[in-house]
Amino acid sequence: MTVANPCLSGGALEIFLEPHLPAPRLGVVGETPIAASLRRLAPQVGLEVGDRPTDGDLGLVVASHGRGELEALRAALDLHVPYVGLVASPRRGAAVLAELGDEADVVETPAGLDIGARTPEEIALSILARVVAVRRARTAVPTGVAPVPVEHAPHCAHHAH
Repeated sequence: MTVANPCLSGGALEIFLEPHLPAPRLGVVGETPIAASLRRLAPQVGLEVGDRPTDGDLGLVVASHGRGELEALRAALDLHVPYVGLVASPRRGAAVLAELGDEADVVETPAGLDIGARTPEEIALSILARVVAVRRARTAVPTGVAPVPVEHAPHCAHHAH
């Protein structure tokens, strides 16, 4: 857009616009140490954090040790949230997925990338890495990272939740 400047000095006025879009939102359900770590770390990667799934969310992570998880997961699935993760052991995760029925294949459990995480902060980091991959439309393992076959994967607390 060009605007004429009637000023006799002949000066020019340049305006630069920088759009500020709202931060993508991540719902975090639960009061566990992992949920608390997610709430602390998510803003550091440019995510707003909410406590339940809403329309337009980038993701939902349920880390509640069973409290309200089915309701939150169903709500996120109904809203077609791009990433839905459940922090659970493989056995408990399978039981929750069985209760969800046909839509269960959309839920990632245990949530996050398997990086051998042990602490709540490391587990939150692995989940946020997956959310960033979804945000940036990357679904493959990052370049230079070889996937660890499940039968040879080291035991990690991430899979024990």
